[in-house]
Amino acid sequence: MGQTAKDCPDLVTRVFNLKLDALLKDIKDGVLGNVIAKIWVIEFQKRGLPHTHILLILDEVSKLRTAEDYDSMVSAEIPDPICHPKAYEMVTSCMVHGPCGRDFFNAQCMEQGKCKKRYPRSFNEETRCDVDGYPEYRRRQTRIFVDLKTQRVVDNQWIVPYNLHLATKYHTHMNVEICSSISAIKYLYKYVYKGPDRATAIVERRANMPGQDNNVQAVVANGEWQNRDEIKAYLEGRYVSASEASWRLFSFRMHDGTPSVTRLAVHEPGMHTVVYNDNANIFETVNSEQNQKTTLTEYFQANINYPLAKEVTYMDFPSVFTWTNGTKKWTIRQRGCCVGCFYFVSPSAGNVISCVHC
Repeated sequence: MGQTAKDCPDLVTRVFNLKLDALLKDIKDGVLGNVIAKIWVIEFQKRGLPHTHILLILDEVSKLRTAEDYDSMVSAEIPDPICHPKAYEMVTSCMVHGPCGRDFFNAQCMEQGKCKKRYPRSFNEETRCDVDGYPEYRRRQTRIFVDLKTQRVVDNQWIVPYNLHLATKYHTHMNVEICSSISAIKYLYKYVYKGPDRATAIVERRANMPGQDNNVQAVVANGEWQNRDEIKAYLEGRYVSASEASWRLFSFRMHDGTPSVTRLAVHEPGMHTVVYNDNANIFETVNSEQNQKTTLTEYFQANINYPLAKEVTYMDFPSVFTWTNGTKKWTIRQRGCCVGCFYFVSPSAGNVISCVHC
């Protein structure tokens, strides 16, 4: 009795992993539409609790194009407590933003006197699409309730968008939103893979000062000292909570995505990447027949061996053929799906052979 999440990190991580598996199964079964690609990443809040970011790409049939489609998938209003009592309980307890605003200047979301999440949102009688890459969801002046935790009056302006079915089933904070513009795609992927918060610091011994002894102090990278050594400030440090430690001890997955991606080599003859070990002879390694094969050289060989290969471009090759690292050969794909991805080559790179030491 009286325990909190931080007292049982192993229980928290096990339950979260079970809920994550159930949610991913629901997504696979089409609860949000026919998903043709997805990625998800696990992160841990500063207070230690786990959460996940999930990005979904729907097929042409399931894509949301009209305001009615958006309203059928995402809601930003307080549910009817009579028709949807479980959803009402979840939304009023887990999906209310804040408290922030004029009476809560110390809130984490406050920046220069305003909420950086743009709450409270304006009322809308109907959903408007394509507004700065994200739709403005319907927020009518309907349900109002009193937040018992802060004793403040809350209406639809403070509700975080959610999916009614998932809210009822999982009873947890689950923000569901729709990306309606290609301009927001780059930000979404960068945000998902941003990683945990970090702090850069160094430890130095300050010179003798009048009236003081030598002392050791930690200097934050963006601290007051102007003449700091930036080379020494390369070390990164971050807080690992008990929940994250438990998650890693249980060997739970940190990220995943479908379909798989095959990196396609781009190089001139004999100018490809070679991987070698400490005890290997670099000249024998570079000149061995196996290390002369790459996805690009074997692409040309596959065009000789398979008539089908002549109908497929190099970029689309992984969707029809499978690359095997052991034999370094392309074979006709029997199952599954894969996409190809080129290495970035700068025009100023020139002709360089790359040897990777491992």
